[in-house]
Amino acid sequence: MRRELTPFSGQCPIKIYGELAFRDNETMEMSFELSGEVKEVLYPLKGPNKRKHELWTQTCFEAFFFKEDETYIEWNFNNHGSWQAYHFSGYREPAPPIELTTAPPKIEFENDRINIEIPQIDFISFNLTSIIKLKSGESFYFALVHSRVNADFHQREASLGRELALI
Repeated sequence: MRRELTPFSGQCPIKIYGELAFRDNETMEMSFELSGEVKEVLYPLKGPNKRKHELWTQTCFEAFFFKEDETYIEWNFNNHGSWQAYHFSGYREPAPPIELTTAPPKIEFENDRINIEIPQIDFISFNLTSIIKLKSGESFYFALVHSRVNADFHQREASLGRELALI
């Protein structure tokens, strides 16, 4: 189901809609679609589409998948196909890196919409998030669900149940 991501604070001239779906037993699909003053978005300069750290320092799209125990996985993507996957043993506690046993994510960006395919993950809750940098220098932190205190996407309380991805 397509849902609107909201900025944590401020008035942003951009709207973002996100969607998570299960394609088959092995693949999940995500999409993020921007509307509004999209010409004001400052996208990263084109670079190689590869695994890359610190994508969140620029405009990027993210997904958090929380497991039944304290662990969770964070995926980051940008419009040029760069990506990263982090594994955490607890709140902001890095665990050994995720080694993919399948092909890297499939990422397509066209007409202000990014479509992503990743391997199926076992999770109980999730959040789709985005960091949008504008040409004006402003930054906005979008999410399906925000914590009450700050724009911290790592907080489990700021997530939706897996069943909501199926609606």
